[in-house]
This record gives sequence, C-alpha cells and structure tokens, in this order.
Amino acid sequence: MIEEALKGRGGATAIHIMVKAGASTEGIEGFDRWRGRIVVRTSAKAVEGRANRAIVRLFSRCLELPPRDIRITAGEKSTLKTLEVGMDMEGVMAALQSILGEV
Repeated sequence: MIEEALKGRGGATAIHIMVKAGASTEGIEGFDRWRGRIVVRTSAKAVEGRANRAIVRLFSRCLELPPRDIRITAGEKSTLKTLEVGMDMEGVMAALQSILGEV
C-alpha cells in the first residue's frame, strides 16, 4: 500500500505525505489509505516554515540522504504535501517499509 504514496520520476521519487505539526512525538507514523499518503508527525509548529524544515530533516535521516536532496514540491502551506527525494522508488519503498513494516 505504501507504493500508492510514491511516484517514480527518473532517478527521483515523489512522496505524498500528510503532516501532523505540533505533535508530541516525531516520526513517520503510518499510511492513510483513504488519502493515499504517508502520515508524518513533527513536534515543530507550522509557523514560518519550521514544520517544513523539520519534515525535510526527518526524511533526510530516514532515507540517509543530505537535506539538499529533499524538497517540498507541493503543499508548502498545507498539511498535504509532496516531497521530491533524490533516490529511486525502490530505495524509498525499502526504507519506508523498514520503518513502517509491511503496511
């Protein structure tokens, strides 16, 4: 089901996410099958781009990529966002499945 939230773009991958900003915990929480998005929590507030920067740092750690290889391409001011990461879809899927298990 995770693959529903991913779209390969050459050597890069688009990841569709839903963000819960201001949460008590931080991390990749699961998959929302109704929205077809990966659910992400961050303790950063959605003020002045803080939550966006926290999301980029979180995916940087989880995917073992430098932050410069991750950018928000849609939804910068929304809870529904699209990230583009400099990694092929198979690599992204493997990393997310290791975090979430077989969702």
